[in-house]
Amino acid sequence: MGGYDNYCAICGTPVSQPIWDDDNNNANTAEDEDEDEYEYDRSILSVSDVLWMNDVRLICENPEATSINKVFITGPAHYNDYGFFSVEPSTHPNFPRGGQMGLDNHQDGQVGLRGYDWGNEHPYAIPFHMKCYRILEACLTLQSQAQPNKGEDSIDEQTLYLMWMAIANQSSSQCLTGRHVLPYGVDTDEQYWAGRRGEEAFVMDPLEIPQLREYYQALPLLRDAGTNRKAKSYGATNETQQDPFARLPAELLLTIVGQLPLESMKCLQAASSAVARLELSNGFWKRRIRRDIPWLFDLPAPAHGDGSKKEEPDWAKTYADLLERSDASSPLQIRGLVNRRRIWGVCEEFVQPYATRKAIINADRARSNSSLLSDAVSTPMRLLTSVQTGSESSVLPLLKRLSDINRASVLSVYWSNEGALSGFGFRFITIPDREGEGEEEETIGSREHFAKRAEFKISSTDWIRGFVVTSRSDPTLPYSERKVVGLQVLSVYGKSFQLGQSPGGGDLRLIHVEGNNLLAGLLAQWPPQAGVISGLSLLQVSPFVPESPPRAMELAQNQAYTQEADTEITSRLWRGTLPPPWLSLSLEKFGYWTSDLKLDLAPMEHLLFGWDDAELSTITEFAGDVHFGAFEIRYSNKPPKSIGPRPLTMKSLSIDGAGGERIVAVAVVVSHITAGVRVVTNYNRQLVLGSCRPNGSGETVYASSEEKTLSGLYCHWTDRGSPKARLECLAGLFSPSLETNITPSELPPPTGPKDTDATNPGHAHWWEPSPPPATWAAAGPTHGSFETPSHPLRRSTAYPSPSASTTWLDCSHPVRKVSLNYTHPAQHFLFSVISLIFEYADGSIGSVGPTRLSAPTDNEGDDGKPWCWCHFDGGGSEFKAERAKTPHYYSGEEWVIEGGAMLSACRLWVDGGSDGASGGGPLRGLQFVSVTGEESPHWCACDGPATAVIRFDSGKVNDNHDGDGNDQKAVGLKVFLDSNGRAVTYSDTIIVGIQALVQS
Repeated sequence: MGGYDNYCAICGTPVSQPIWDDDNNNANTAEDEDEDEYEYDRSILSVSDVLWMNDVRLICENPEATSINKVFITGPAHYNDYGFFSVEPSTHPNFPRGGQMGLDNHQDGQVGLRGYDWGNEHPYAIPFHMKCYRILEACLTLQSQAQPNKGEDSIDEQTLYLMWMAIANQSSSQCLTGRHVLPYGVDTDEQYWAGRRGEEAFVMDPLEIPQLREYYQALPLLRDAGTNRKAKSYGATNETQQDPFARLPAELLLTIVGQLPLESMKCLQAASSAVARLELSNGFWKRRIRRDIPWLFDLPAPAHGDGSKKEEPDWAKTYADLLERSDASSPLQIRGLVNRRRIWGVCEEFVQPYATRKAIINADRARSNSSLLSDAVSTPMRLLTSVQTGSESSVLPLLKRLSDINRASVLSVYWSNEGALSGFGFRFITIPDREGEGEEEETIGSREHFAKRAEFKISSTDWIRGFVVTSRSDPTLPYSERKVVGLQVLSVYGKSFQLGQSPGGGDLRLIHVEGNNLLAGLLAQWPPQAGVISGLSLLQVSPFVPESPPRAMELAQNQAYTQEADTEITSRLWRGTLPPPWLSLSLEKFGYWTSDLKLDLAPMEHLLFGWDDAELSTITEFAGDVHFGAFEIRYSNKPPKSIGPRPLTMKSLSIDGAGGERIVAVAVVVSHITAGVRVVTNYNRQLVLGSCRPNGSGETVYASSEEKTLSGLYCHWTDRGSPKARLECLAGLFSPSLETNITPSELPPPTGPKDTDATNPGHAHWWEPSPPPATWAAAGPTHGSFETPSHPLRRSTAYPSPSASTTWLDCSHPVRKVSLNYTHPAQHFLFSVISLIFEYADGSIGSVGPTRLSAPTDNEGDDGKPWCWCHFDGGGSEFKAERAKTPHYYSGEEWVIEGGAMLSACRLWVDGGSDGASGGGPLRGLQFVSVTGEESPHWCACDGPATAVIRFDSGKVNDNHDGDGNDQKAVGLKVFLDSNGRAVTYSDTIIVGIQALVQS
């Protein structure tokens, strides 16, 4: 059997049947002996013997469940790979449905969970075999006769889950089945469960055991033994006068012997003739079976045909037989029974911690059930800290009856010595003039970590409706633990009180009751070792019942009218500030590189376009970093707003806010990472960042509609304090529809302009920001069009590729200045121009690519220089020395024409094809010429005569060096922007093709 990374929490074996190499079915040879040591003997063990291991369930927790107990057990689970299970739904009310927990429900209702994964977005899930669960149930039921609620005959899933999480926390791998954590009866230090010769019993079915069933059907009978068993059959010695046990009565001796383990009893029989002569009845051995061999829980009660004792089983013989047959070292072993005995030994390790935790949970439930909380509904449990393992949980009642709303009270908040939230307390003020006298405070949390206390006094005319929680982690440390450092209490009538540190410099989470319910209690989680509150849920009740006091209903109604009464903003952690609470969120889409992202701990950053139409009318520009490091809105009357850690190379879309232009859609392309972003306005103009293609897969569009208006966007970046910061998600913020902000309902929403090839409609690109005038058309070849050479490991790429975008530059007006921006060269692109910018004589700007460059300030690259993604570019190693000389993005030499002049020509240098073919190659140089005869610098490699010339002052549009060309002068340039194919996380978007535009 090969290695597995998911095991049953009870028996420790894999959660799917063992797999053998089908090619290794023959008898072993001597040279195969070492390898076969790690193979089960197929003459002993067959596939049918281990099919029981496929019947798997998972126990997990649904933070979004409305009950106080949020634990659930799944339906049948099918193991896939890498720890993932496809889980069938169960009838459990807490089972996640409707997209809860961020799980995508498949058409058949199945969801995906990963076992033993603390880092995953979803809560810790623990797999187990159903047959092992039945053994555990039998073990706990047998031991519970002296425990509370002894009438119960089933396992309390909340107790089991919390107990297992605490045990898993003792393992360095945080996996319940660590060999040093539980006694699985296997002598191995292997990381994975490895099949070994001689250990076949450990994977045999522990419940359906044919040999045991046959033994039960033919139990040895007492009449066949001939006489009652006496102790002398165990080899008693001769009586001695010094035997102290000889003076004890037989009844006392039977009591002593009955309490001893079998081996100790044998030693006593050998040492004492009085004990050796003691007659041990058949009933004695029957009782010993129940006590010493409890894994025989299915031992049937004998059926007497005529009621006589002659058919009574010989329990001494049965005891000896089945004790030996459940011994892994016995040649007479029944393998399934050996496995059951092994599993029972593991289950016994759970008995005491289960009973201890069950008593705590029962007390907590009793406290809730005796109050208003018995009818409470829970808000989703919000994860507040990075600490997740081994959590305790408890309820703090605030209202035990609705009439308590008329009493003044105090909420206490406890902090550790390190300034982290450790617990809550609550008490009613009995005598206002002598506050504290006769008042009992109930608390939840890790009391041994309570070091400081802050109080919020609640008047009899107000009530708490929620909290703003401030938490913080170190963004420069990838594994920095998050902790709660501040808490703002919100009241129904708008009061707030800051406890702990102020919100500045932290991440915020809004937690409040929903609708017109009232806060009735707190449900908190905390790991006892760390002593910090790691999760918080509010318990809410409806006050609209006959016995409700008027004050309760008044508070609930006033609370419902506040802006924060119903909001999706509570589902996310927010960096710096909270978005307006009346906004709704679209669902984020993550790439598969973020499969271990825990969304509750991912601080989102929001960019609101404007609070109202007046503010929207002042927008002049939307900009985004070309590697998705930041996004920005600029206004005509105030400073810009931006989000993101790296606003370094900004590409802009001008917006005529005063003329009614509004952003109405944001499209995101997600594959393994976020690969492209488009921002579209109601004028069907757009900004394109990264790799986007019309009709391409993987694009998600967040757009205004008749029902809602796109009012902003929100994002999350990982490694925010590092030059390797990466945009993990981008999604939309929406507000109720405003007619002035959207396209009229009779028109379809704009999707962005497409550059469609009439000869090949399927070969289209996005225009950016919009197409040229309708009377302009592309003419002649696309200079720079080529195909990379094929390679055994990858297909060739034709440039411009389907992911390219097209834009254009107007060459029909006088130009005063031309400038270029570069990026580091790549394998096929020595001419790595990211932007081409025209400043016209009238002061207007025409641009292709990013227009604002800021140098990075880190020193994490080679020789203390700024770091860039080229560090991972193995294919461009020949450019390493050159890359060290310049930042990743940098400006080239400008060309200034005094007073401005019309352009007469654009000279282009194109390689003959990197594969030696004659069909063209990538661009390698560029130069402009004015009508006054002035020439721009030779940008990049402009050796020899130009390969082609696009002319703006004569009838020759595309002169090549032979003098041939088209008989129409150009009025502009059509420019193709595409990826340079750098094999790193973020490639660069560069100019890969230039074509003439003519007046049709």
